[in-house]
Amino acid sequence: MTGRGRPVLPRGVYTFDAPTWQPPQAVVLDTSVVVEALLPNQPEHRACLGVLDQLAAARSTVLYKRLLEIELWEATFNLALRERHPRKNLRQIRYDNRIRPRAARLLRQAHQAWQKTLATLTSSTIEVSEVAGAVPRLMQEYGLQSYDAVHAATLLATGITDLLTRDAGFATLPPRLATLHTTHARLAGTRARRRRAGVRTRVKDVLMPELVDVICYGNYGWRDMVSPISSRAEPSSRYSSRSSGLDMPSGRSACRKPVRTATAREATFRRRIISESTPKAAGPRAQFAKSARDVLATCVLRAHEAVQ
Repeated sequence: MTGRGRPVLPRGVYTFDAPTWQPPQAVVLDTSVVVEALLPNQPEHRACLGVLDQLAAARSTVLYKRLLEIELWEATFNLALRERHPRKNLRQIRYDNRIRPRAARLLRQAHQAWQKTLATLTSSTIEVSEVAGAVPRLMQEYGLQSYDAVHAATLLATGITDLLTRDAGFATLPPRLATLHTTHARLAGTRARRRRAGVRTRVKDVLMPELVDVICYGNYGWRDMVSPISSRAEPSSRYSSRSSGLDMPSGRSACRKPVRTATAREATFRRRIISESTPKAAGPRAQFAKSARDVLATCVLRAHEAVQ
């Protein structure tokens, strides 16, 4: 029986354990894939080990940051802790001397497996100092953790867009910056997270830089700006933004279902913003306010068209 509805949009997220997956020519490797591939007891060991074998067979160029090996040792040590104390906090049991022999064996096993894997791959190492300058900006714009921001900075520095990862946190990066390759078990969740993050990213890309902070982080939410008029009912309540003096529509009905086509309703909304909020008094200040409202109304329509 065939499924109903529209086909699922890939959103720049693919599964590398699918039979039809083809290795890219160059890819950035995340630590989460390496840990699963090197430790046989991990749940996704077979899929992650298989993708490394595919990269080796295709002679793809694999880039990884220098911190990957340090993250690998940390993940291996934490695995030994969880085997001994599965329900306890890692900070409380980290200095348990009974765990260190088991952790030492896992570290040696992971180190040997990693060296054998590197011998089969066409790999290149990216030093942290080469990409550290872009890390703060990526953390601020996309909410990435510091180690993940280093991976994202590696993508920007090298011009590569393909990233092998099991971490859904990279879904906040737009598809133009990162094409994610993950396991089948994490495919749906990663696509859903990118869908939620993608609308806001597209709105910020089309708005004027001067108005990004006002619309996305100001007194009124960006959803009210993008979806000013509901397809079912028009919101009755209004409120004034103290920073701009505009009367903008609010309420849940204003952001429940956006208008999907450019109709006369958008033009009506634009005229309403300009006419209803135009001050009666004339003068330089009033003219400046009217010009600012005209620019804001134009940006609203551009943002509304971007999310369709």
